Amino acid sequence: MATDIIFTTELIDAAIAELKANLPAAMKTQTAGEAALKLLEHGDLSVYAGRENVLLANTPAIIIRPLGIAPDGGGTGGVERQENGFRLVHIRRHEDCYDDAGNREDNMTRARGRYLKIIAKALLHDPRRALNAATLTSADTAGAQIIPAMTWDGVDYGIGMGGNEDIRAIRKWAAKVWAVSLDFTVPVRCGG
Repeated sequence: MATDIIFTTELIDAAIAELKANLPAAMKTQTAGEAALKLLEHGDLSVYAGRENVLLANTPAIIIRPLGIAPDGGGTGGVERQENGFRLVHIRRHEDCYDDAGNREDNMTRARGRYLKIIAKALLHDPRRALNAATLTSADTAGAQIIPAMTWDGVDYGIGMGGNEDIRAIRKWAAKVWAVSLDFTVPVRCGG
């Protein structure tokens, strides 16, 4: 049975590394026709409750938080398999939205779709679906490894009355800003 089962920080670090390696250069460095990310980090919107201006000053932003860890019942001989859920939230001001040609985008539905597509491709680009930059540390004999089967579990375009709690919270901000989210799961083998 695994005794070292928490890899949240290392998995988020690996997801951030994938984004840094695979996002288009224009999203990483300020250029004409695109607003560069100001924040790409571990993050939870609850930290900014009542302090939205701190986060707004650092947009465009991508923050990633854990949703939870659950055993999936797989594994034998003291080795366990687990599912690690995460939510990536992208927050962007209206004035920071552009189209593929580098022109200002006034249609926020188009902007949401464009940026979500770019981010999803950067995160999920590996056909093996493994976070290549991940190094998991474990006190268990067999260590811990990412199982190359990362999945995306849904997106929230931030449109309409529904939405997850992160998107609903951003909708309440008194600013011209929107957010989209991408939930994903990273399976890990650990124990031994």
